[in-house]
Amino acid sequence: MKKVLSIILLLACVLTLTACSDKAEEITSFVHGNLDSVLKNKHSEEYLQLTGEEISSPEASYANGLASETKYFLSYADCEDVSEETYEDCSDMISILWKNTEYEVSEVIKNDDGYSVNINIRPVANIKKAMSLDAAELVNELEKEYGDKLYKMKDNELSEIYIDKIIEKVDCRNIVYEDEISVNVKIHKEDGPVYSIDNDDFINLYTNLILYK
Repeated sequence: MKKVLSIILLLACVLTLTACSDKAEEITSFVHGNLDSVLKNKHSEEYLQLTGEEISSPEASYANGLASETKYFLSYADCEDVSEETYEDCSDMISILWKNTEYEVSEVIKNDDGYSVNINIRPVANIKKAMSLDAAELVNELEKEYGDKLYKMKDNELSEIYIDKIIEKVDCRNIVYEDEISVNVKIHKEDGPVYSIDNDDFINLYTNLILYK
């Protein structure tokens, strides 16, 4: 449920397409531009023209989405009570992983109510790998670093060193990809010349781009 709520905030970044025509090329540009905007804070002039947005809007949406995902990550790790510095470290980690997502529109098929778009993606598995570590192994590492002090720490101190260790294990310097997969999203036609990405499809796309488990 928490992940769904996190992605709902991300969806605030998903803008609608207000193009003057319904060419497949524009749908491709819209989908790719949307992912660039949501995940990489890159807002091309072409994308802004297609959506009719001022750059301040997607930039604000990116910041809100990043904050939402950072809070979700801390919640997922059961370590929500952390310092501002540790929070920023988590945010930087998420930002780097987002910037290293890889996706490419491979096919656009027109249908009665819009388009069906196939996107080839390479799932980023750094968080999945770090969070699947054997708990005993992790404790052993912390014991070696902190000794008896480990068992005298307060809960918030334990949260800090645990998250620091997870960030270390995520290791954003070495992006881990799983095998390429294809994900389909529906682009719905709304009133007038307006299109939008199906919410459920976007959730499925995002959870396959950044793997937690």
